[in-house]
Amino acid sequence: MPLYMIDRYKDNLTKLRAIYIDVGQKEEFAHIRRTSAKFSTALAKLSIPHVFEIYDKGDHGNKIRERIERSVLPFFSRAFEP
Repeated sequence: MPLYMIDRYKDNLTKLRAIYIDVGQKEEFAHIRRTSAKFSTALAKLSIPHVFEIYDKGDHGNKIRERIERSVLPFFSRAFEP
């Protein structure tokens, strides 16, 4: 669980240029929503840049292609612009 590894890998996390986290609003595994939100909060407290999104009507497996095309790839494209 990444949430519990932040302190251990803090130095490496601060070197990353982009972290993108998203979960579906209807995620059937409730611990994923909770720990992802806590992970985002912990990253923010350490001033580690990232994006955390909860997407509408999504669950654990749907909208993957749509999310990658509409959100994930554009995010990383902007993050790694020269």
